[in-house]
Amino acid sequence: IGRAAARLVQPGDTIFVEEPTYFLALRVFADHRLNVVSLPTDTDGLVIEALEEALRHYRPALIYVIPTHQNPAGRTLPEARRRRLVELAAEHDFLVVADEVYHLLTYTGAQPPPLAAQASGGRVLSLGSFSKILAPGLRLGWIQGAPNHVQRLVNSGLLDSGGGLNPFTSGLIRVALEAG
Repeated sequence: IGRAAARLVQPGDTIFVEEPTYFLALRVFADHRLNVVSLPTDTDGLVIEALEEALRHYRPALIYVIPTHQNPAGRTLPEARRRRLVELAAEHDFLVVADEVYHLLTYTGAQPPPLAAQASGGRVLSLGSFSKILAPGLRLGWIQGAPNHVQRLVNSGLLDSGGGLNPFTSGLIRVALEAG
């Protein structure tokens, strides 16, 4: 979340988040001096009508959502709301940062399509994590999105300096993936 925030927005930018949302994300956004606007949720997650109303008053740089098994509420955004969220992002020119680290943890019922499936429109940046599906505390993940957004993250001085990814951990994950 932190690297995405640092590379995709500027201090003072407005971003939207769900209420409630992941508490550490709020700390990261505060560290980057972002103007955070919370949007209400219901039993199905983000209330799209509230997003539409907020867009009448703000021009967000991005919206941060946890669309599947939302932390802390555990809600899952239905497919129709997912589609409308991506449509609104295109209409109002903001990025959807989808923290999809819990998406692969659907054990009962049908798994909804990830927001990453809608990334072809260039409005979704999806974050995944091996710490949720392979080993707790494993601080390595992946990002799926339009090449221009991913490239902004890849072209980071932090990564160039070796201060980002752990090469040893990355090597272990690569071997695990290649082994199936």
